[in-house]
Amino acid sequence: MAALYFGMGKVKTTIYLDDAEYRRLKRIAEGRGTSAAELIRSAVSDFLSDRFTEDRPRSFGLGSSGAGDLSERAEELLDGFGES
Repeated sequence: MAALYFGMGKVKTTIYLDDAEYRRLKRIAEGRGTSAAELIRSAVSDFLSDRFTEDRPRSFGLGSSGAGDLSERAEELLDGFGES
């Protein structure tokens, strides 16, 4: 696959969408005040960060509690921990 390299670490590539997908993408981009290309870059970035974690240890996230406020409540939750 041939690719063109541009400044700032970007590579030019080509994707093929069917007409309906492209029209929908353009409408969404216009509604958000951005370009179709930016929406595609954002979608690729989200896809890669959600699904491919080769830079993270395999254990990353295994202990997730689902609670989003643990760091805010750390002192409260650890009160008395390690005391006999």
